[in-house]
Amino acid sequence: MKIFIKHLMLIFASLLFFSTPAHAIDVVEPMENFYVADYAGVINSDTENAIIKANDALYAKTGAQIVVVTIDFLSGRDIEDYSKTLFNKWEIGSSEKNNGVLLLLVPGDGKFWTVQGKGLENKLDSGRLNTILDNNLVEDFDNGNYDSAVQKTFNALFAELEDIYGDVNISPGAGNNYDYDNYE
Repeated sequence: MKIFIKHLMLIFASLLFFSTPAHAIDVVEPMENFYVADYAGVINSDTENAIIKANDALYAKTGAQIVVVTIDFLSGRDIEDYSKTLFNKWEIGSSEKNNGVLLLLVPGDGKFWTVQGKGLENKLDSGRLNTILDNNLVEDFDNGNYDSAVQKTFNALFAELEDIYGDVNISPGAGNNYDYDNYE
């Protein structure tokens, strides 16, 4: 009987061990405005307000969302795993269309990442995302101009979603033509 109980306890312990993710990833919580969670403190308020306004119009028309998150450090966590966990936990984009985009910047580690929902993978694939990052984010990010990197990258992502869904009609400006300096 004792051997049976020991085996039963071993089976139970191994089931418990293997049913729990080996390295469950804790991610930051969304901030009140959802579209910008600047935990690293690198985005100015004009940029944040413009992103919120553009996203409000984008979400109302399409269900799509472009969420920008900054954190100082990953503390040894893998950026791809962190990004995917954050994207899924926050449920970015329409649940029916799975059409969200996450832009994650980790200035303290010198890293960044984007994730798109499965509903966008055919029209906004990983290759296109890498091109957007290369053309709009890398230089400013490497030079510590994080706000500018976010502005340019958000504009490029917004323009891509407008190409997919049609003009969103926000004012003042829209997409790549968004005038952050004159935001009211």
